[in-house]
Amino acid sequence: MAKKANSGRQTAKYRVFISYATEDRDIVKLIRDQIDSIGVDVVLDCQIIESGDSISARLQKALRTCNELLLYYSDSTKDKVWVHLEVGAAWVQKKRITVIARGQSLDPGRDWGMAWLSDLKYVSLNDFQESFLADLKLRASKRRSKNTSVLRRASGAKK
Repeated sequence: MAKKANSGRQTAKYRVFISYATEDRDIVKLIRDQIDSIGVDVVLDCQIIESGDSISARLQKALRTCNELLLYYSDSTKDKVWVHLEVGAAWVQKKRITVIARGQSLDPGRDWGMAWLSDLKYVSLNDFQESFLADLKLRASKRRSKNTSVLRRASGAKK
């Protein structure tokens, strides 16, 4: 069952949407667990899409509620239309996009003809824990601090 977004005056958790090929689901679930362990919500398509749902509507809604997109890029991802659409939608929404490339020669910017995607600093799967998770934890922490400050000002509380 999909997790529901926080509502009301609660501070929303930082959320990451992972775009991936179904063939990579097992490794993506391991990545999800590691991200979840640092207190960041993770959205996977298999959590938000049920039988009879409009896939595009569900994906658009999920991307709007996320702070960033993590693209798990492998040989399986190259020709997946939905992955292309998810990345393009995140780019249009000006979301942070991080590419985890499984393999040294993989380059979605080159493979998909998207020069702007080649401009991003990729993270190798080997550096995921030391590089990406540390950076993500910092971004999520900054977001929580910012949200807490906004809530204090809105309620009239002193710092």
